[in-house]
Amino acid sequence: MASKKGVSSTRNGRDSNAQYLGIK
Repeated sequence: MASKKGVSSTRNGRDSNAQYLGIK
């Protein structure tokens, strides 16, 4: 789920993208 949401987050908010990148 996090992986899929990570891609969507990139479009929703760039700040959130940074957090997802750390997990990846």
